[in-house]
Amino acid sequence: MTTEEKRTVELLRQNGKSNAEIAEHLHISPNTIKSYLKRKKRSDNSCLMCGITITQTPHRKKKKFCSDQCRQKYWRKNAGRTSTMKEVICAGCGKKFYAYESKQRKFCSLLCYHGGIADEQ
Repeated sequence: MTTEEKRTVELLRQNGKSNAEIAEHLHISPNTIKSYLKRKKRSDNSCLMCGITITQTPHRKKKKFCSDQCRQKYWRKNAGRTSTMKEVICAGCGKKFYAYESKQRKFCSLLCYHGGIADEQ
């Protein structure tokens, strides 16, 4: 994509146009638009919550948020979309608990884990 096409994509996107509409306007593939926007988002140094530009430290993990307040607001707002926790029944005590999806997670705590091993032996 040329620099002019990239500017056009950004302008049309800000005006609420879809990838298909932008692609039709520029006479290129919608996948090209999708890929460009995905790469641009990855390289963008702005806070996911408020949009403020973040100064990145070289050789460190890329920051996604400008502050702890923005990070907390973002995760509170998007909790339903990111939660992959599921209900599990503890193999030691039989109580229900919530854990991230895992084939190995069977116990609610270390106490139940050690108690469960003692019962099996």
